[in-house]
Amino acid sequence: MSSRDTINGSLFAHDLGALYAFRPDSRKSDVGRMYRIPCCQSIVREKKAMLHRVLTAGFMCVLFAPAAAADTLDAQLFPLTGEIRFHNPNATDVSFVFYSISSISGQSGALNPTRPPWQTISDTYDASGSGFIDPTNDWLIFSATSTELTEAVVPDPGGSLAPHRSVSLGQIWNPAVVPWTDLAIDVEQQSQAVNVNIQLALDGDYDQSGIVDSNDYTVWRQNLGSTSQLDADGNIDGIVDAADYAIWRKNVGNFLPNNGSSSSLGTVQSLPLFSGAVPEPSAAFLLLMAIMAIAFRPRVHRAAA
Repeated sequence: MSSRDTINGSLFAHDLGALYAFRPDSRKSDVGRMYRIPCCQSIVREKKAMLHRVLTAGFMCVLFAPAAAADTLDAQLFPLTGEIRFHNPNATDVSFVFYSISSISGQSGALNPTRPPWQTISDTYDASGSGFIDPTNDWLIFSATSTELTEAVVPDPGGSLAPHRSVSLGQIWNPAVVPWTDLAIDVEQQSQAVNVNIQLALDGDYDQSGIVDSNDYTVWRQNLGSTSQLDADGNIDGIVDAADYAIWRKNVGNFLPNNGSSSSLGTVQSLPLFSGAVPEPSAAFLLLMAIMAIAFRPRVHRAAA
């Protein structure tokens, strides 16, 4: 058997160490569920047996190797409101084809899949909406549960976030149910992971000090009217103006009890503050290839014995 053989329209690579499976929802063509099935890299027979079991259960399968990090995005978590935003701190666009937010512990109620408050790319920011993230393509929702929210698109390079801009996914995190360290945030480009910096944030905290005070007013005043220096763009509309002053004024005195941030290298498991844990590889290609398998329905081939 070669390192890659097509089996029931799915890829199986026995020289890698983790099996990923995607099972489409028979009720909705654009929704499914992603699974990671650990298996021993050196035991090919065991992996063949696992592959057979998941295929007969209706899964699409693929093995995915971790890739080097490319661009960087900030994932901003607002513990006072439950809002989650993506922010591009770079001077160039950051493209991506997939993102997933999930509860590491699998705690029910950790996330809110209702639309809204979940401001999905597929409803709000793709070609069917404002086009802010992707003006060309229609995104798909792959998971909408209280433990996992996932969206993806097939065409490369997919969507992108402009330099120094932010996008809100809505108030989808329930801080009363799980702490921020329980959230895994994964963002993927077509062929490599995006480095995700997880940050706690406050409305009106324009200097990111963890407290809303007079220093934030100074940042707002110094950047009033700017469309490029957007640290004080509280409503993330692309310009620092009077509306952002109103946000600062409303939130003066608020503070974060525990400041911090962490970085996850395209991980399926986010890193808690000061953690030295090694992230697991991402399953982004699984989703993309599963979509392609469903859409194009390739001819069935059987692996040689």
